[in-house]
Amino acid sequence: MKLNKLLTAAVITIGLASSAAIAGKGEHHKHEREMFGERMSQYLELSQAQQDQIKAIRDAQKQQRPERGDRAEQKSQFDALTQTSESFDEDAARAMIAAKQADHLERQIAHMKAKHQIWNILSTEQQQKFVEMKEKRKERHAQKRAEKRGER
Repeated sequence: MKLNKLLTAAVITIGLASSAAIAGKGEHHKHEREMFGERMSQYLELSQAQQDQIKAIRDAQKQQRPERGDRAEQKSQFDALTQTSESFDEDAARAMIAAKQADHLERQIAHMKAKHQIWNILSTEQQQKFVEMKEKRKERHAQKRAEKRGER
């Protein structure tokens, strides 16, 4: 009888621990997608001054980031061009696509500029460590893709 209670308690404890780990992993994983999250700071051994500078760059980038257009409005404009019995207005379609591409280009440039500024905050050793880490990650991803292709 005591063994049964002990086993039940163990199963409940393991279940609670695993569900807490799974629930916590999602938040942690989401946070670490940032370019220089806490793990990256620890891995590169960033000083507090470097972390503060990087945070300032990222905050400034968020403030200056061009706004994405209203997707619902863009969708309704697209639908207005394609779902009509009138002739297709190619000039309007080109203008709409060009505006969308210009917005995307500005966002990419702002992102690249911030990455460049952060790169220049890192010491030479930190830069080398960062490049090595990226290469290892690239190799792991390539290996995973190859394994997935082999399974199919």
